[in-house]
Amino acid sequence: MIVASGGSYGHHGGLRAEGEPTARWLAARGITAVVLRYRVGEFGGYDHRAFFADSVRAIQTVRARAGELGVSPHKIGIFGFSAGGHMAASLATRCADGTPRYAEGGAPPPDPALDGVSCRPDFAVAVYPVVTLDPPHAHMRSRDNLLGGEREPDPALVELLSVERQVTPRAAPLVLVHSRRDRKVPYQNSELLYAALREQGVDSELMLFDDGAHGLGLAQGDGAPDMATWPARALAWMRARGFYTPPGGAG
Repeated sequence: MIVASGGSYGHHGGLRAEGEPTARWLAARGITAVVLRYRVGEFGGYDHRAFFADSVRAIQTVRARAGELGVSPHKIGIFGFSAGGHMAASLATRCADGTPRYAEGGAPPPDPALDGVSCRPDFAVAVYPVVTLDPPHAHMRSRDNLLGGEREPDPALVELLSVERQVTPRAAPLVLVHSRRDRKVPYQNSELLYAALREQGVDSELMLFDDGAHGLGLAQGDGAPDMATWPARALAWMRARGFYTPPGGAG
């Protein structure tokens, strides 16, 4: 499982609250976890091209090294939070056919060891994800970092980066988690994507909670008893689809 934390695509503030705790939680349940530290915009000057290329290479690298890691190349998923949720959902949709759909100028340098490896995750879990770049529900800080500060972007680019507009029937199965009390990334982001997934017949689940907030990560011990159930529910969803077998082989 690749873990992509949040930070509005501008910083790595989510690593301690989301990335590292989630990796430890997964590892405690017998799941190999890889924390993705992708390039960011506000301090590195990067934009959507770097973000997507890094996520593509992450999936390809883990799949190519599946034997070395002792994992199945057909059970590679991604947990993404906030901007990392946009990254996870983008992989699920823009890599639906195994080959990445890069924006112009967005492909990474050629790598013969990876270029032929599928970048489609077998499943994805997106927690309070950034989804749309369209008003009124766009998260403007993430939007600005994705677009590199461009105030009048090409409408075709906005469409490409708005995940709900990129769903096809071949998109990877996807779980969406959000709080209706989220004051940073409106929960309608998850609703928009879920509606698009359902319209295309993609296996998906939406978990909406009336407690919680943005940035809670696993939501354990934060006074949000309902939202705190999402990790176990996501694991049950994975198990029901054959993506997870508890240690010892039970189930």
